[in-house]
Formats: sequence, C-alpha cells, structure tokens
Amino acid sequence: MVFLCTMFTTFRFLEITAVALNLLFTWLYAQNNPWCFAVGVISPMIYIYITYQRKIYADTFLQFFYIASTIAGYFRMSEQWQQQSISPPTHLLLIGLLFVAVGISSKILRARTDAALPSLDSLVTGLAIIGTVLMMWPVHACWLYLLAANVLSLLLYANRKLYVSCGMFAIYIIMCIDAYWQIGLLI
Repeated sequence: MVFLCTMFTTFRFLEITAVALNLLFTWLYAQNNPWCFAVGVISPMIYIYITYQRKIYADTFLQFFYIASTIAGYFRMSEQWQQQSISPPTHLLLIGLLFVAVGISSKILRARTDAALPSLDSLVTGLAIIGTVLMMWPVHACWLYLLAANVLSLLLYANRKLYVSCGMFAIYIIMCIDAYWQIGLLI
C-alpha cells in the first residue's frame, strides 16, 4: 500500500511539474524570451513518460514532435516573423490529410497496441501537429487547430485521469481564443 501511495505521489508530482513547465514555456514564448526553448524541451520529456504510462501512445509521439519543433523554433526565433494566411483550399487539404492520418494511426494503434481511445488520441495528435507547424510559420489560423486540439485533449486526459493536465488544457483553450480573436486577456 505504501508503494502504491508513493508511486501515485511521484506520478502526480511529474504531471504537476510537466504542466508548470508547459505553462512557463508558453508564457516565456509569448514574451519572446529565448529561455522558453530550454523549458520547452524538458516538459515533453516528462510527458513522454506520463502519456506512455496512461496508454495514449499517439500523444507520446506528439511529445517527441514537440521536442523537435522546440529545437527548430530555437533556430527560427531570430528570424523576423510576419503573420501569414493560407487559403481555404489549403485548409481543406490539411483537414483531408488529417483524417487520412487519423484513420491510419487509429488502425495501427488498435491492431498493435493496448492504446486507450486510439481515434481520439490520433485526432488530438494530428490537430496539434498541424497547429504547431502553422504556429511556427506563423499562420494566424493555427489557433483554431490548437483550440480544437486542446478541447479534445481535455476530454482525452480526463478519461485517463490526468486532471492536473486538464487544468492546463482549460487554460490553453482560453489562450487560443484570446490569441485568435486578439482579445488581450492573457498575453
């Protein structure tokens, strides 16, 4: 019994640490502070362990993607960024590719793993990848993809009893709405 309590406490501590680092990364990024990139690598490393333990394997892959995109972002930060937009047909192409990728990923996860919620997990991962790539270029519509990813992440993580992370996704939902409509509430 003591071992289970210790394991739960350690796991929850890791989740709290990862959430705090993710929120710190986002705040530092919004401040154009280069320290965001150091923080942005540590949190996904912790989430790799967390998501793997909770059997959300597509999200585990997403954490590796976040590490790679954080490193790439470090090298792009010095460049001047101008807001860009993409055409409606490009959005339709992205959404079409998303559903094909989700279908393939879901099928693989169902056939080869004991994944929890493989379709939802795959959809979250796909939306987050598209949103992150668009954010790096920077395309303003990235916030809509990230908004969808965060809403679905909240559902996925609640199902896996990662309630501290759910709080982070609730904050991210507000941040996406704020950033897309440029309300100026949080950042």
